[in-house]
Amino acid sequence: MEKWEKLLGNLPDNFYSLVAVSEGKFVGQIGMEVYTNPRRRHAANIGMGLSESAQGSGVGFSMMEAMLDLAFNWLGLKRIELSVYTDNAAAIHHVQEAWF
Repeated sequence: MEKWEKLLGNLPDNFYSLVAVSEGKFVGQIGMEVYTNPRRRHAANIGMGLSESAQGSGVGFSMMEAMLDLAFNWLGLKRIELSVYTDNAAAIHHVQEAWF
């Protein structure tokens, strides 16, 4: 708990973070950095991670939904960029199924 509080407790104004907790344990985190360059202020980059115990449970989908709601409905962003490791077949599949 202290590690996460230290890591996420002093974020810059252009960074947003959500965590998922199950039974008192952190099982996921999603972060979004809104670009500060004047030509890119309409866009952000998202990264996320899940514990093995949370994979396939819908936690990642729920975190992504919450972050996209923040991005488009509250921050007025127009573009989201997401990078996925090429060896993460499950993530690639879920991204393609859910948002394309």
